[in-house]
Amino acid sequence: MARHDHRARAVLLDAGGTLFRESPTRYEVYAAAARARGLRVDDEGMKRRMGEAHDLLPREIDGHFRYTEPWFRSFI
Repeated sequence: MARHDHRARAVLLDAGGTLFRESPTRYEVYAAAARARGLRVDDEGMKRRMGEAHDLLPREIDGHFRYTEPWFRSFI
């Protein structure tokens, strides 16, 4: 009979928007950086554009799930 080890091996936390909130938000920071470089974009416009860009990213590349280190290596 197989023995099962029921001890936790890892704890995963969803930090962004769950445990804390960024202030200013990431899209506000990116919008300010874009404006500092002469681009005309407001905070909400940047938020929308960032969402659109995120939606276009592939969930998997070469069998690697989005935002893992191997995914980034393949993406870049």
